[in-house]
Amino acid sequence: DQRDLGVAAQIALRGVGEVQVALKPGLEVVERLAVVANLLVAIHNVATAEAMVLGLKAGLAAEDIVKVIASGAGNSRVFELRAPLMAKNAYLPATMQIDIWQKDMAVIGDFAKRLGVALPTFAATVPVYNAAVGAGHGEEDTAAVCAVLEAMAGIERAG
Repeated sequence: DQRDLGVAAQIALRGVGEVQVALKPGLEVVERLAVVANLLVAIHNVATAEAMVLGLKAGLAAEDIVKVIASGAGNSRVFELRAPLMAKNAYLPATMQIDIWQKDMAVIGDFAKRLGVALPTFAATVPVYNAAVGAGHGEEDTAAVCAVLEAMAGIERAG
């Protein structure tokens, strides 16, 4: 029944966005919105890690990077959630494990391929997530991609 689909849509979109919109009935709309949202999450997470690594390599304190960027135009919800973990170099307990996130990454890639849509920025994040799994960060939070980029930049931190 349509009411059940509406409830299912609200549950599925929890955490995707704060804005309520009138959706056409059907979970396929919700699923599509979730894929679009996850595309941005994947990109924002790696972009957050890149910003953190660039700042660290430039001699900035991790805590200062978090405070300043979170208050300006470079901020995103992903930055707010993941940058503090990156600053602390602490990725447990995970709110989203990289091993589990890999399934979402595959869904995004397959969805775009079926639609014939190129996602070059998303495609650039895939090797970073794969490297995180390969480096043993699979059970850690997705923010652990920062550790991979730090290693690539020759940054060594305790933690």
